[in-house]
Amino acid sequence: MQILYGYWNAHFIFKTHINLDVQRIRIMDLIINNILRLNRGEQILEPSSSYFIKNYGTIENKQFVNEKNNLHQKSWTKISDDNQIKNTTKKQYNNSTQNQNTVKKQQDTDKKQLEISSQDKDKKDDLLKTNKKNAQKFKKVKGFGNPNHIKKILFQRQNYKREVNQIINQFYQQSFLQRNVQDELLKKHIRQVLGKSELVQEYNIKEIEGLDNVNQFVTIRGDGNCLFTSLMVQLLAYYSKMQNRHQLNQLIKQTPFNCYLNDLKISEQEQEKLKVVFQDYIYEQWYSKKPIQDLINNSNESFYGLMVIFLRNLFHQLLQDEDQELHYMINQPENIDKILEWEHMYDETEIALKMFAVKYQFNIKVFSKLNIDQENFEISEYRDDNGNETKAELGLAFQPGHYNALFLNELKINNQ
Repeated sequence: MQILYGYWNAHFIFKTHINLDVQRIRIMDLIINNILRLNRGEQILEPSSSYFIKNYGTIENKQFVNEKNNLHQKSWTKISDDNQIKNTTKKQYNNSTQNQNTVKKQQDTDKKQLEISSQDKDKKDDLLKTNKKNAQKFKKVKGFGNPNHIKKILFQRQNYKREVNQIINQFYQQSFLQRNVQDELLKKHIRQVLGKSELVQEYNIKEIEGLDNVNQFVTIRGDGNCLFTSLMVQLLAYYSKMQNRHQLNQLIKQTPFNCYLNDLKISEQEQEKLKVVFQDYIYEQWYSKKPIQDLINNSNESFYGLMVIFLRNLFHQLLQDEDQELHYMINQPENIDKILEWEHMYDETEIALKMFAVKYQFNIKVFSKLNIDQENFEISEYRDDNGNETKAELGLAFQPGHYNALFLNELKINNQ
């Protein structure tokens, strides 16, 4: 410890004390000399020794001790200060490292945000481009966005509906409205929505083989339109369930709306109005979610007449098309136009059903009871035999002169 003490004193003296008086220099020389002596294992010199007096002059012991103590205190104070500086520097380094890590994390976060922002910007740009294209398309529509033009269109549609109701009402007046029917149930086009047990009872069937997938038995008014009514209510239910109004609208646009009864005929200009009003009816009915039988049974509305005329014309197009695979089976091509006659029972219905099933990919099942003694239905199927997938199964219950509707599987008359 004495050696260490002497070295630290020497280090402190030479480093910090430059301009000293003679007396102080002597003291320092004594200290250094004593350090060397201690190193060699010799006895240290005291200020009163003859060697010290001879070489360094006379110094009081008290003054020497004080100087020595002061130098010792300054030395350890310096060491403490150096340690504090080192600790402070280490803390500053650690803080600097933490700050660098924090800055790096922030930079990474900013980078990710910039990437997300860039992606959002690309999406916004794509959306703006799409909206711009749509806006250009809409601008091509005359009067788009003009309230007066919209009012004009609505007023035009109301006029169309009024005119169409008048046209269809003439067919009503010369057909079923002329008949004296007392029973209110028998006056309805859609009479009752029943189940499988009522079907068996109605047709007096003992064997129910093949009726497993019958969901609803819907009784239809017995007139010449019963086939088209029975089939059309199922088509409307199917397109409603599939939410595919667009496909049905395309069929309506591509199909004429021609019909005649006695001297009643529908001009080409009137047919276009019938198409518009029929589409409006379907739209209103689907979104109102009201039972479709209420609309069909309302004789003040033209919906029933429009749906029958539509399906008669759709069948007429198929029968006229010589490219149809089954066209050769038509026995009386000259009578094809008879299918356009209101309430007329067309003789070659079977061929028309087969053509319709193949063309529009439906599987039509006809459950027939042809005589009173028959104990079970004869089931005929009309479908595409080329292996193409069918959209849905449609059912018809038939006895000579009349059709009723059979909703099969999950299909119901009201699917909303």
